[in-house]
Amino acid sequence: MGKLNEILRNWPSGTVAVQPWLEQQQIVRQLSQKYAKGGWIEKIGAGAYIRAGDNVDWRGGIYALQQALALPIHVGGKTALELMGRSHFVPLGNPTINLYTHGIHPERHLPKWLSQYFKDQVFHYIPTVLFTEKVGLQALDCSTFQISVSSIERALFEILALVPKRMSFDHAFLLFQGQETLRVDLIQTLLQDCQSQVLKRLFLYLAKQNNLPWVERLNIKLIDLGQGKRKVGLGDYYDPEFKLYVPKIKVD
Repeated sequence: MGKLNEILRNWPSGTVAVQPWLEQQQIVRQLSQKYAKGGWIEKIGAGAYIRAGDNVDWRGGIYALQQALALPIHVGGKTALELMGRSHFVPLGNPTINLYTHGIHPERHLPKWLSQYFKDQVFHYIPTVLFTEKVGLQALDCSTFQISVSSIERALFEILALVPKRMSFDHAFLLFQGQETLRVDLIQTLLQDCQSQVLKRLFLYLAKQNNLPWVERLNIKLIDLGQGKRKVGLGDYYDPEFKLYVPKIKVD
């Protein structure tokens, strides 16, 4: 029981523990199963456990993916804005958790226990690499643990990458309203590191359309916007400054 008590002390409440982490604590699979049968821990899927009687939400599952399994993923886009209370213009729908990859690496798959146990959420894994670095990621405090999420600045880029297939152009425009306090130095870095020229042009176009003051402080000369014209969806309005065809904005 001494070993079990030690594990429970090192195990943040509200989180999922996976077998690789347990084995780092010298708890082999057979011992994990023994503890589960004894009612001290609860098995929620293959190689995944929670503390008996613990209240664990989806964030505790993400903690296990990031910390114990070391998957290079983070909570981003719409979900990151929701966590920071900045989703007032994001359309409501199913409780989807948007997970993005960071860095260049082979495509990963989420473990089955994540969706099996957290049935009230839909996990949308987006493996497209928008940036080569972890720039714009930050820690979100979840009381007894932390998870990695996108900053507001990076989340906006991630949402724009879904236009127009999974996010309407009008909603993207609305998201930029009231974003006067974004950090210009971080936006500059994101624009220089972003791998999509269309995405960079769209970000700048929407920022200018909303008259955001920090746009004038950006050094556009350091940003590779590419050559030639680009198009967003079926856009038929041409913006000559960014050489970008976009849909006409229908919101006031």
